Amino acid sequence: MDKLNKNNEPSILVVAFNRPSSLISLLESLESAHYENQVRLIISIDGGGGELNDTVKNIARNYQWPNGEKIIIMHEENLGLRNHILKAGNLTQKYGDIIMLEDDLYVSKLYYSYSKQALDYYRDENSIAGISLYAQQYNETSGKPFYPLYSESDTYFMQLASSWGQAWTKEQWGDFFEWYKDNESNILEENWIPSNIKKWPSTSWKKYFIKYLIEKEKFFVYPYISLTTNMRAKGVHAKISDNLLQVPMYFAIDKKFSFADFESSVIKYDAFHENINLSQIISIENLKNIQADLYGTKNIEGAEYVLTSKALNFKILRKYGLRMVPHELNVLNDIKGDDLFLYYTKDKQKFSEDKKWNIEYRNFIYYFLKVNPGKRRIVKHFINTIINKIFNLKN
Repeated sequence: MDKLNKNNEPSILVVAFNRPSSLISLLESLESAHYENQVRLIISIDGGGGELNDTVKNIARNYQWPNGEKIIIMHEENLGLRNHILKAGNLTQKYGDIIMLEDDLYVSKLYYSYSKQALDYYRDENSIAGISLYAQQYNETSGKPFYPLYSESDTYFMQLASSWGQAWTKEQWGDFFEWYKDNESNILEENWIPSNIKKWPSTSWKKYFIKYLIEKEKFFVYPYISLTTNMRAKGVHAKISDNLLQVPMYFAIDKKFSFADFESSVIKYDAFHENINLSQIISIENLKNIQADLYGTKNIEGAEYVLTSKALNFKILRKYGLRMVPHELNVLNDIKGDDLFLYYTKDKQKFSEDKKWNIEYRNFIYYFLKVNPGKRRIVKHFINTIINKIFNLKN
């Protein structure tokens, strides 16, 4: 056993292809992070890609990792993103704990400390299937902002695999891969998988991991404040470069993290970014098993009680406004309004057509302007600029 394994140091695994400038940026951020011991760096480069990928290979060869052993894996054939990630993940069977980083990421100086602490804390928790380094602020299914309920801990749980910085133990990855070998040909058609995820391309590994999480009732650990950010460089799944997935990161070199206990925590989200314990947290006329659909993206067929932002033709038991952030707080604090509805689906009643448009309008105002004051100011500035230009043209 080498010194790295004796210290139980997770290996850093960089997955690269065709993005030389992104790889340089990631390596620079890795080098500036804080490490207590020697750490192994593995750079896995997919095959093919032409001159750009040749540049990537040269960058990897010439890079001097100052914190320990450097290993380069160059695949001769083009595996594609899914197969490349799967092969990279299987390196856990040789090296143990890994921190996997795609080449369009940038890391906080605290990323390694957080990863190591989280892996150790949740190592024996069977319900945990991985550790996210990235903090979610965007719901890809609804296209709306996402903010989790905060607790006294630095982490919460979600049935959504992370691909923008993640860590696994040998056992966590191994359990997934054993499941994957028996399920990779299965079509993702179930209602409990978000529709956008089912449409992800065949190169996606994450959609299979999400199905695994749901089927096996497992979760990823997520931080409230991010340890990585996504630079969103153009690549296999990003046709353009933008800042859509940029999030704030820790700016510190030392911190002892406080981790949420899985069994006692009520802050757990499903793949739709809905709080699965909402009916346990609140007490509404002693109703249980309320299906939470605050974003309005679920197929609620078969649910007896539904708490949603959609206008549906069922009996309304309770109504709430959209004034607080996160949106669950409007329900938890019984904020009055006409934006969220608790329905009893066994009793059909007509929803007023006049109010449907008002609901959609207020929903837009809340998610895209109210929860993001910065965006509100940008929209206001844009509108004022257009008005001023029109006024100047007329004069």
